[in-house]
Amino acid sequence: MMSSPDSLPNDPDLFHLPPTGAFRNAPFTKFWFATLIACSGLQISQHIYGNKPLPSTSLADASVIDLLCSPFIARSSLELTFSAIIVYFLRNVERRFGTRKYINTLVISLLLSHGVHLCLLTLITRGKDPSQIYFPYSPLTLIYVAYINYVIEIPVFATTMLFEVLPACDHHFILISLLQTFSQGTLFHFALPGIIATIIYRCNLLYIQKVPVVPQLVARVFSDRNTFIGSWIKTFEEIVELKKGRNLPIAATLERQKIEEDDEIHRQLFQRQARNFQRRPAGPPPETLIRSLMDMGFNDRNEVINVLQEVGHNVEMAANLLLQRRFNG
Repeated sequence: MMSSPDSLPNDPDLFHLPPTGAFRNAPFTKFWFATLIACSGLQISQHIYGNKPLPSTSLADASVIDLLCSPFIARSSLELTFSAIIVYFLRNVERRFGTRKYINTLVISLLLSHGVHLCLLTLITRGKDPSQIYFPYSPLTLIYVAYINYVIEIPVFATTMLFEVLPACDHHFILISLLQTFSQGTLFHFALPGIIATIIYRCNLLYIQKVPVVPQLVARVFSDRNTFIGSWIKTFEEIVELKKGRNLPIAATLERQKIEEDDEIHRQLFQRQARNFQRRPAGPPPETLIRSLMDMGFNDRNEVINVLQEVGHNVEMAANLLLQRRFNG
């Protein structure tokens, strides 16, 4: 029987690395991305070629349906372009949260953001005719909420070099895209409500994080690949996704693991030295610590003493550093 592309290799000396590109493990972000392009493209084309006016943006004409559909409808080609780019990068937040928690976070934060927006408008435009109050809705409402979570959850590390000189990462590309749509109106209508809504949600005020937008039962049905709905979702998840992973030598993964362990030791050592630089204990370390390391097989007493002093008399860090020096020496 032939094995599937995602099955583990039969060779015990190989490690199967599944594909991680595109929207793998981020089905809701894929749905958001596809729906945003389809709905926005349809509305923009009807406005340009069908002479159909864009929906009104006054407070009097706003409806709950408009607010809930706002993440999927951009009002211009520029807004659509940069919104789609940003949504693509936000797939990393869904991978970190999990789809159910990700949907809960976005839906609750979206409602909070619209509520904050309405409160701010009410305070500023008190007494004015609602039909004269500008009340835009846009994918940027939810994008700012998701972007703030992205900044908090996804670490900043360089993934490429611009012109072989400047280190850059996904954070920079998202920020550059957001700046293309930034204005005073964007700050008031989208960014400020998104920031306030995210703070309320992440601080769990009134235990708002416990509100189940997607109940556990529904999530279980949707994730069960043996049900009709679950099988359709699985098919949607696999659209335009790579199915064939890579078979890597086990030795390569072990070597990579060793490199990461060495990097972690260096990082911990650097942090400890930075913290203890001003309060490093004077004099030689206690004899009990020296004997403890020598009993582990580190016979060079002078080296043991020097390493203990380097790491602030921390036996665990000293042992790791001595082992590293032994293997590298």
